[in-house]
Amino acid sequence: MHDGLPPRATMRMVLRLLGGCLAILVLSAAAAATSAFEIIGVVADSLVKGYHITSPDLVPAGAGQPQTILILGDDSRKLSKDSFDSSDPPHSDTIMLVRLDPHRGQTSVMSIPRDLEVTYYARGREFVDWKINSAFTEGGPTTSLRVVEHLLHIKVNDIIVLNFQTFADVVDVLGCVYIDVDHWYYIPPGSGTAAINIRPGYKPLCGYEALSYARFRETDSTFARDAREQDFLRQAKQQLGVTSLLTNPGKLQKVLNFIGPEISTNIRGSEAVLRLVEVASSAVSGPVRQVKFPESAPIAGPEGASQTATPQQVQQVVADFLYGTPQAAAPPGIASPSSSPGSSTHHSHRAAPVDDAALGLTATPAYAIQEALAMQVDVKIPVLITKLTSVDGSQPDASDFHPYTVHVPAAAADGGLVYHGYRITWSDGQADGAYYGIEGMDWTDPPLFHDAYDETIHGRNYMFVLDGGGIRDIGWIQGKAVYWVSNTIFNNLTNRQMLALAESAGPVS
Repeated sequence: MHDGLPPRATMRMVLRLLGGCLAILVLSAAAAATSAFEIIGVVADSLVKGYHITSPDLVPAGAGQPQTILILGDDSRKLSKDSFDSSDPPHSDTIMLVRLDPHRGQTSVMSIPRDLEVTYYARGREFVDWKINSAFTEGGPTTSLRVVEHLLHIKVNDIIVLNFQTFADVVDVLGCVYIDVDHWYYIPPGSGTAAINIRPGYKPLCGYEALSYARFRETDSTFARDAREQDFLRQAKQQLGVTSLLTNPGKLQKVLNFIGPEISTNIRGSEAVLRLVEVASSAVSGPVRQVKFPESAPIAGPEGASQTATPQQVQQVVADFLYGTPQAAAPPGIASPSSSPGSSTHHSHRAAPVDDAALGLTATPAYAIQEALAMQVDVKIPVLITKLTSVDGSQPDASDFHPYTVHVPAAAADGGLVYHGYRITWSDGQADGAYYGIEGMDWTDPPLFHDAYDETIHGRNYMFVLDGGGIRDIGWIQGKAVYWVSNTIFNNLTNRQMLALAESAGPVS
């Protein structure tokens, strides 16, 4: 028997990052209503319905102190309509640490690659140089906990285990998450792996479609999936928030009904829930810091290709995770804001000119501009294209020009409208799964820019979506449309490159 988990639960393997993070989101919603203590009791009662994990390796955090939570992922999807998905055995293929830090007013998220090579003991046996995700398979969540703590030399305060089905249910109840899909995710049915067909563009992802997008790694890498999952969490946090749950107790109860029985956790009782949600309420209002685990070239191991990290690399990434603070909100070369990100304050500034070649940018080839011009007939807004591209990246082909429509549900504030847009995608050449692009849409107030920082540069008012000190997106309103340049999921493009690309954007005709 696996330690810390009964036989029926071991069939599910452990949990998955996204569901667990959404569970934390729900808990933080309750925190905002701590004056109504009965809500805390409702949350505590829902957690009692799941399996209780106990481990001497869990160290309770003091009142008001930062909280480090280990989230493990069960990717079984037995109710999926895809035959491969529904029959594929579950895998503990996501291991994520979430740190809620009320002192810094931020949430830090770090994914540990599932293929990372470690040595550990389970069931009286030593597993030498095995992949870290095997620790759950061999010993359950408490073994995973011990391995993570030994690897990183940190103490974990709480552990949450949730499966994919619950994540899909929670996303559907809370509402679909609008995601800027960076390229075409496509695997046909019957190919021997889970089918997926999600085209590029800004669109709502719901239920299993959201899961398929977040867990995809067939044509990129584990690191790309980790970055994509963290980006999904960032956008979900921004959009789902807590307001709708607090103003709709029925929705909160429905979410808890889904989550409660499916969560395996050590968190028990109103006092423990209150401690967690008080910390969460202080941290989730701030930025989500994505801490990238060091990437190495795959090596041969007892379970196939695996990843390694030196003790020095581990030490550096742990220090960043525990103590790192976001950089200044304003990107370098842009006037520093007098208020926090998300404010509506406008600044005017002229950045110093920089040679394009020195930035690693080159002119967009004529054929790409012609492809964009040909796409214009299928797009209801003027098509803009960046007249610069990354030197390291590959130029787009015909399949990288995508017109699309966005359906906003009737329940949304805009009320059942259909918007039109397009996306042009480039591979940046620096990592598998790294794509950037330019996009336009006649929905001029999408959730993407609700917390943007505004600044006027060279006469154009830009909206900056920031991730720590890095620019995730740069948008601007032009005519009756919004246009934006999007960074890769790794934020590979520098702030100066992003600004130069945005300033180079112009019409194709």
